Amino acid sequence: MNQLIIDRSKWRTGGTSLNDKFGETKLLNDKGMMCCLGFYCLQIGNKTEHEIFDIALPETLETNEGIESLVTSELKHTEFTERVVFINDGESWGNEFREIQIHEQFKKINVDVKFVNEYPK
Repeated sequence: MNQLIIDRSKWRTGGTSLNDKFGETKLLNDKGMMCCLGFYCLQIGNKTEHEIFDIALPETLETNEGIESLVTSELKHTEFTERVVFINDGESWGNEFREIQIHEQFKKINVDVKFVNEYPK
């Protein structure tokens, strides 16, 4: 099983109401924040920060190499990606609920998620 470490201090969750403070929800935004799929692309998908910078969804990357669980060979998002984006970006979830749901979803693709550090204030 692969391990994915999500650093809460750099994890961009929630919807557009947090854009001013933490930037837009992207794989990697201009404030250095990442959605859970951004962490996945860097750690397991072997993508670089340059490749994922300012990208909203992984299907807009040039290739699905290393991220086949997220994107099909036709560069369409998978059902897994759709579920995880919904959980990551939902405004109504609490942090504890979101972490449990993200952990459960990633287990389905043989990835164990570990959350570290504290959420930004």
